[in-house]
Amino acid sequence: MSRSESLAEYLRAQARRRLDRVESRDEGRNARCALALLDAAAYAATLPDDDPLIQMLDQAGCFGPLGCEEFDPGRPAPS
Repeated sequence: MSRSESLAEYLRAQARRRLDRVESRDEGRNARCALALLDAAAYAATLPDDDPLIQMLDQAGCFGPLGCEEFDPGRPAPS
């Protein structure tokens, strides 16, 4: 799996998580977010691994240890 495919898979998983959270009183926010994540996944899947976005994510350490292609953005920064 390429790095762009790994990123796309991560975004699709986040979309599924959002769809599972759809609530009757959220005014469609989770569903709209899921659609946006699916759009982003479709775009990410088309990127070559030498795309500046993929390279920036790689430099930021979002693909795990050396040689690992799995996208892992890490934990969110504390607020």
